[in-house]
Amino acid sequence: MSSSDTLTDLSRFGSRELAEAGLLLTAWADAPAAVELGDHATVMFNPNSGFVFLTDEDTYKTYVLNEHDALEEWVTCGNCGAEGFASELPLSDAGECATCTARPAA
Repeated sequence: MSSSDTLTDLSRFGSRELAEAGLLLTAWADAPAAVELGDHATVMFNPNSGFVFLTDEDTYKTYVLNEHDALEEWVTCGNCGAEGFASELPLSDAGECATCTARPAA
């Protein structure tokens, strides 16, 4: 996702996106230790996916609300591109999902 695909200017968020941003910030305020963001943390909106999320410039970690309205890290496999919550798609230290880790080396 390129930076041109995401919005950080809240004046360009719609009503749904502003409400989601408010929920994200409230969840972060309620459980700050559950979020590991570095400097320049911000709320972003991807109009292509509809996701509103928290992220930063340093670690590139991304947090979204899960089905329990708690912030959870959203991860992407560095090999195949699979995406999901960290609890559902655990990644190896190399940043690969279990499917990619289990594949024999080519």
